[in-house]
Amino acid sequence: MIDLGLDVAWDMLLGTALILWGAAMRRRSGFGLGWAIVSAVFGIALIVLNAATFPWPPGERGLMDIGPFIGGFMLALAARLVILGSRATRN
Repeated sequence: MIDLGLDVAWDMLLGTALILWGAAMRRRSGFGLGWAIVSAVFGIALIVLNAATFPWPPGERGLMDIGPFIGGFMLALAARLVILGSRATRN
């Protein structure tokens, strides 16, 4: 049960972070509303799925695990940050 509790706590923390990152990105040049909406939707979905199946992970209760999609989004976000950073150093 401790492992399941840690998994849920981590997912809640990540969901909250995604929502707050979405709020921070919405007016930033290079990101904008598109990135912000996707981040906030992933965060809300992660929190709702984990709250609905608490104390078990959603994947163990027959719901879709959105972790791989969030991982892909974070990878795309990191790539976008690298691109924006390389453009900033050239100027």
